[in-house]
Amino acid sequence: MRTARRLSKAHGAAVELPGPASDEEFFKSMKKEKQHAAKKKRKESKRKRRSRSGHGSSRRRRRSSSSSSSPTKSSSSSDSMAVFRKASAVARAATRSQREALTQPHLVLVDTLTEMSRLLPRATVGATLDRAEIFKTVPPLFVTYFKLILESQLQGSQMQRNEREARTLCEILDWALKGETMKLVMVALGRLKAIETVIEPGASGWNVARHHELIPRAQSTGMLTSRDRENVARDVRDEARTQTQLRGAPGPRPDQPPPRTPPPGRRDQGGGNR
Repeated sequence: MRTARRLSKAHGAAVELPGPASDEEFFKSMKKEKQHAAKKKRKESKRKRRSRSGHGSSRRRRRSSSSSSSPTKSSSSSDSMAVFRKASAVARAATRSQREALTQPHLVLVDTLTEMSRLLPRATVGATLDRAEIFKTVPPLFVTYFKLILESQLQGSQMQRNEREARTLCEILDWALKGETMKLVMVALGRLKAIETVIEPGASGWNVARHHELIPRAQSTGMLTSRDRENVARDVRDEARTQTQLRGAPGPRPDQPPPRTPPPGRRDQGGGNR
């Protein structure tokens, strides 16, 4: 660079050559340019790597979003089907009571138990319970309500079937609230067998059909248990059977002649005396 400057001055060049003042500055500038180019190249490569990783993460996000949206779609579809089924069931309900029983069953049950608890005597277990406690515990009060309130209103010969039906339903409801599924099934099954026994041709009525039921006997008040009544019934049957056997024992009749005896010395065809 110095030689070029001297030659330009010797020949009287009007324009001074641009460039560094010395060779050292030239090489320094060249080194700086190389460093700048390398730095720029590194930045460009980093940008490319970031862009590639960004595309991959976006793809992964899209895949995860699609996979996570699929159960949401299925759950939303099942929820929509449940809503449609519920709507169809509510549409079939003709009265407000039926619609409330289908849409708010727990509320209807709590209101019913609250009213029953209010009607029970104060000394009874389950009486005077507040609505919040009934909502939490859901106590079985149907049999107690039947014995203390409803049974006295169903007395009489013409109300016997209604009394048995109400007692059976109360037993089933209490077992359901206690979670005893098999016991409530057996109570309902016994009642169904009793009804089928009554309607059979030549049936003996409820005196025979009641043996299928698992609920206590109607009007079973006092200290006598079902076992006491069963033992008495067996004793009565045994006495009747004994009297029948005594009356039917064979004996001489007054109009029957005495048996004939053969005369002595007379023989039959086999050689024996008659």
